[in-house]
Amino acid sequence: MIQVRYDKRVRPVAWRRRLHALGAALLLFVMAGCSTAVAPSAPPSSRGTPVVSATPTPTASLAATPTPTLSSTATPTPRPSPTLTHGVFTLTGSTKVNRNATAATVLANGQVLIVGSANDPGPAELYDPTTGKFTVTGTPKDWLGNPVSVMLKTGRVLVVDFSPISQPELYDPRTGTFSLTASSWVGREYGTATLLNSGKVLIAGGFTNGYPNMPRSAQLYDPSSGRLVPTGSMKTGRQCFTATLLQDGRVLVAGGDVGGCEAIDNAFSSAEIYDPASGKFTPTGSMTTPRASATATLLANGEVLIVGGTDGNTDLASAELYDPETGTFKPTGSMSEVRTERMATLLRNGRVLVVGGGDSSAEVYDPSTGKFSLTGSMSADRSECVAVRLSDGRVLIVGGEAYSPTGSTAELYWP
Repeated sequence: MIQVRYDKRVRPVAWRRRLHALGAALLLFVMAGCSTAVAPSAPPSSRGTPVVSATPTPTASLAATPTPTLSSTATPTPRPSPTLTHGVFTLTGSTKVNRNATAATVLANGQVLIVGSANDPGPAELYDPTTGKFTVTGTPKDWLGNPVSVMLKTGRVLVVDFSPISQPELYDPRTGTFSLTASSWVGREYGTATLLNSGKVLIAGGFTNGYPNMPRSAQLYDPSSGRLVPTGSMKTGRQCFTATLLQDGRVLVAGGDVGGCEAIDNAFSSAEIYDPASGKFTPTGSMTTPRASATATLLANGEVLIVGGTDGNTDLASAELYDPETGTFKPTGSMSEVRTERMATLLRNGRVLVVGGGDSSAEVYDPSTGKFSLTGSMSADRSECVAVRLSDGRVLIVGGEAYSPTGSTAELYWP
C-alpha cells in the first residue's frame, strides 16, 4: 500500500503536481501488472534473474488424467470398428481342412492350437489372433477323431483321443511337433480329461472295447514321467458326462449315460466329487434333471453352470447351478431353445456365451440375474463346433459341419 502524507510546507500547486505524478505512476504500475498476467512468460534475462508473473495462468495437471500403460507381456484388447457393435460375430480366417468334433487350446503365446476332426485326419493348425489366419503345424501320429486337449503347466499340450485305438500325444509349441506318450493307455471313448492344480491330468469315464463296457476306473497322467497311474474309481461308470475343476482343486463329475452319446436312453442325474488329496470319488447332490452331453462352466463365484444336453428322450433347454459349499444343485434360467452339441464359454465379464446346437443363434447367461438372453447370431448354423476364449477376451468359434463349407470357417464373438 502506498501512503501519501500531506506536508504543510509544500505549496498547494506543487503538492497537486506531485499528487498527479504519483497517480500516473500508480496507474502505469497497475497496467503493467495486468499486462503481465495475460502475456506469455518472458524468457530469463541475460543476467539470469528469473521473471515471475504477478498472476500466473493456471495450467491443467497431467496427473489428473494419467495415460494408461501396458506391460510388455500384456495383450491389448482389440476394439470393434466404428461400425461394429458389441455382442456380434464376425468372420475370420478359414481352416485348411473341414473340422467338427475338434479340440482347441490357447497356447502361452496367445495362439490357438486346433487339432483333430471326426471326419478328416488332416494336420493340426494354429490360429493367430493378431492376423486372423490359420497356418498348418505338426501332424498327429494317429487320426484324432474326437479329441480333448489340455494345456499342461510345461506349456505343452496333452491331446487325448477317446478312442480304443489312439494313444495320447503331446504337442510341443517350440518345435510344432507331436509325440506319443502314456504307452499304458486304455482307450476310453467319450471320457474326460481335467487338468488338476498339481499339474497332473485326471482321465476318467468313457467306455472301452465297445459298448456296454463302462469302467468306473480313473487314471492320472503325470507329465514329469509321461505315465498313467491308477487312482480311485467312480461310483458309477459313465460317458458323455461333464468334469469341472472347482476353485478348491476338487473335480465335479456330473451326469452322463451308458447308452452312447449318439443314442442316449438312460441319462444320469447323479454326480460325484474327486478329491486329489485322497484320490477318491464321493457322491454329492444329484441334478434336478438327468443330463447327458451337457456343458459345465465354472463361474466366478465358484458355482458350476450346467446347461442343456438330453435326458435320454428329450433335448433340454434348461440349466442348473451346483453349489460346492452345500453340495446341491438348483434350477436357474432356461435357454430360448433346446441345444445339443453346443459349446459354453466363460467371458471376462463373468457371463457365459452358449453357441451351436444346430443353428446360428447364440445366448448369454448372466449369473447376476440367472437368465439367458439372445445375442448376435453366427454367420452359419453350427453343430459340434469348438469355442475358446482368446487372451484378449474375444471368443473364437471354429468348424461345426464337416461336410459343408461351414466346417472350414471360423468367426469371432465380440463380448
